[in-house]
Amino acid sequence: MEECQSERKLSELDQWCEDFYKSTTTRMDNGKYVVRLPLLSYLDPSVCIGTSKHVALKRLLYLERRLVQCPSLRQIYRDTIDEYLQLGQMEPVNAVDQMHHNTNINNTASTLCYLPHHPVVKESSSTTKVRIVFDASAKTNNGRSLNDILATGPALQTDLSAVLTNWRFYKYAFLADVEKMYRAINVHRKDAQYQRILWRQSPDDQIKEYYCSTVMFGTRSAPFLAIRTIQQLADDESRNFPLAVNVIKHQMYVDDVLSGGDTIEEALEVQAQTRGMLNNGTFLLHKWSSNHSQLLERIPIEHREMKGSLQINTTETLKALGMFWNPASDEFTYGIKFDIPSGPPTKRM
Repeated sequence: MEECQSERKLSELDQWCEDFYKSTTTRMDNGKYVVRLPLLSYLDPSVCIGTSKHVALKRLLYLERRLVQCPSLRQIYRDTIDEYLQLGQMEPVNAVDQMHHNTNINNTASTLCYLPHHPVVKESSSTTKVRIVFDASAKTNNGRSLNDILATGPALQTDLSAVLTNWRFYKYAFLADVEKMYRAINVHRKDAQYQRILWRQSPDDQIKEYYCSTVMFGTRSAPFLAIRTIQQLADDESRNFPLAVNVIKHQMYVDDVLSGGDTIEEALEVQAQTRGMLNNGTFLLHKWSSNHSQLLERIPIEHREMKGSLQINTTETLKALGMFWNPASDEFTYGIKFDIPSGPPTKRM
């Protein structure tokens, strides 16, 4: 097979993001990483954000009307917010936070931001059917959103087709993904004030202010911060888990891990080291699947994609980077839907 290497050249802004990440990221005693948001205001003080509380309040009232019409969705939404609070990934705004992040006198610039939020329902997901999305693109009163003042950062994800193709070389293969990867990375308390939300359990309750203390889905810099942190973990833990370094840096696509080995012993060791390295960074691998039952024996049933034992004569398929994979036969298949439109046939049809 031919291999074409193409080095990615960083732009001036991308290089600044990389340098900013290196100089500001810290690691807690439990292994969790704490990152800073790459705000463009560090480069240009005139790039500021306006007031946003009025927009977040309007969207919250609309959300409440929507949730009243669907009690099941409302309960899931409440439970998800409660989970954020119980895990310490969302905290109430206190008087000290409020005092240190007041709006400027001219009422055009602010050092905080309130993000509207809403549910996205994904029926095809085997785990998280409902995800709360925080709208970091909502405009503030000066026309800028949080995403407008955040740097995107360089694209770090490995080429998708390369990950899939390399995965096919292994005789014994496994597939897993990182559970809630963004939420396993903390955001510095000062920057977390740009991730405030408004919430109340019931329309009869008083509206309260919270701030999200983890990397948030929907913010422009989130993919860079998450993938860069995973790669930093590989560098920091390379001595303890040497086999996992190649997996993390070349056999992951965002939060999906696709690896294996030429022998069952090699595959088991790669699996163990990958789990160990990610656990040391407080990342949990779940939704495990494999073409060999031994690679699932050490995995708790609740962390497996297929809850039962591996069946040889089965046509059950799993999603693998957009492809359908049958672990029993170790084959890829395509899912194609033919929608026959009505009306007279055209060239487009």
